[in-house]
Amino acid sequence: MERRRFARIAAAASGGLALLGSGWLVVRAWLPWITPLPDGSWSIGPPDRFPAGSATLLRRAKAVVVNDAMGLHALSAVCTHEGCTLHDTPARKELTCPCHGAAFDYEGRVKRGPAQRSLDWLSLKREGDDLVLDPAKVVEPF
Repeated sequence: MERRRFARIAAAASGGLALLGSGWLVVRAWLPWITPLPDGSWSIGPPDRFPAGSATLLRRAKAVVVNDAMGLHALSAVCTHEGCTLHDTPARKELTCPCHGAAFDYEGRVKRGPAQRSLDWLSLKREGDDLVLDPAKVVEPF
């Protein structure tokens, strides 16, 4: 193979790898970076990842982490009507169901039907510098 041709191919390949690597960093920055733990819980990072007044949907864990006047707490992101995954509607400070229009406030209470039951509160505790969410452990609201 001619030296110039080899150099062009090598340059194109390295440019493609650099683009792929930087694209991954952009995707990673936009995704909530959570890590599954062996017991089924999730390490969701430090508390400052969840700013005051926010509700952060963690799709992989099927949970919403809310930081409001009550502090940090976690709710199930599964609608109690038909089991669809909820969406955050920050303008109205509610979690809405895309399937049938049910809405819940940031404390998990039903604002609009057809859902009849409030969302479950999930275990959220601090371990070291990180928060650990256990979507299988339902807790009492505080």
